[in-house]
Amino acid sequence: FRYFADAKVDIAIVETGLGGLRDATNVIQPDNLAAAVITPLGYEHVEALGGSLQSIALAKAGIMKAGRPVVVAAQHYPEALKVLQEQAQASSCPLVMAEEVVKVQHGHYMLDAEASMHAAREVVGVSVSSSSSGGGGGGEVQQARSELGNICSGLIGQHQHTNIAAAVATVLTLRKEGWDIPDDAVRSGLQEASMPGRFQVVRLPHDMSMVGAQY
Repeated sequence: FRYFADAKVDIAIVETGLGGLRDATNVIQPDNLAAAVITPLGYEHVEALGGSLQSIALAKAGIMKAGRPVVVAAQHYPEALKVLQEQAQASSCPLVMAEEVVKVQHGHYMLDAEASMHAAREVVGVSVSSSSSGGGGGGEVQQARSELGNICSGLIGQHQHTNIAAAVATVLTLRKEGWDIPDDAVRSGLQEASMPGRFQVVRLPHDMSMVGAQY
């Protein structure tokens, strides 16, 4: 946080280390929180976070701040989503369900002949739907239906479609908060994004390639 302050960043993306409620990063005051974002929940760190999906969801919901927007990515488990929705309502947080606002469709995979470190790419179509109620949490993103078009991204796989939708839904939420983020910036960000070491294809000498491990 001191580094962000010294650098005078316009906005910082702060990722929790474990859970949320008791995480060391969870010291941001509501006035300084543009939006909270919760990605798909699973059984990671289940013992440290209470032993159940519900307890994990409750811990994750700890990053919500009263009255501030929360973007929730598509969830695999209804019981986890139910907890997130209940906590958003209890904290009067406008709730934006990313999958209702942004649609991501697979186009095709390709290899970039010019790339050496991130040769594998996926072309996806990204479209933004009209306003969404946000799954009962009181949030609504007002956005005329538009097409971001086909985007060639280094984020590969169905799970990344969910992450892309969450990222774009967050941009729309920030726009509602007054941030000027043009579509061209969104396209550029998605095109340049990559996850080193996760489904990464590295081009080696003699036209060989290697798929990087997820962990």
